Amino acid sequence: LEGNRQLRRTEILDKVLIKKGDMVTQAQVDADAGAIAALYLEKGFTEASVTGSLEPGEEGRTVNVRFAMVEGVQTAIRAITFVGNSFASESTLRKTMKTKAQSLFSSGLFQESKLEEDLAAIVEYYGAHGFVDARVEKADRTAERDPKEGKNYLTITIYLYEGEQWTYGGMSFVGNQI
Repeated sequence: LEGNRQLRRTEILDKVLIKKGDMVTQAQVDADAGAIAALYLEKGFTEASVTGSLEPGEEGRTVNVRFAMVEGVQTAIRAITFVGNSFASESTLRKTMKTKAQSLFSSGLFQESKLEEDLAAIVEYYGAHGFVDARVEKADRTAERDPKEGKNYLTITIYLYEGEQWTYGGMSFVGNQI
């Protein structure tokens, strides 16, 4: 492993499926490099890149697997704000989300996949409360770099369209004779 400064060696090797003595192909190395990159994304390193390569070993018919990592800086969420919400408060909408801003009880590490799930959860929340036309118009990300801490900080602004609230008006049957 080369270039890992923020994550422990054992933490990275837990994600690698290739073990000493295994038959290995470049496809397996690429798959393990993808697993390491996913670990970096999970830890908030949105700019991380991982490459894997096979190098001839010292003994005949052996290879060494080398993973080179460029970590970049960690990205944390400073704040999450909403625009266009009148039915639900900001705190209610934040409770539906898995993505949290950095605080005493949350690391606030940014993960794009979690944010996408959260946007769908917000639309689902509105739908459950009768806002069938509700949608997320866009989610803006404003990044700031803090050189002292060596981190990027994001402020996420979510623009909503709630639409009208629909209520159940009842059911009636027409044409039944029995």
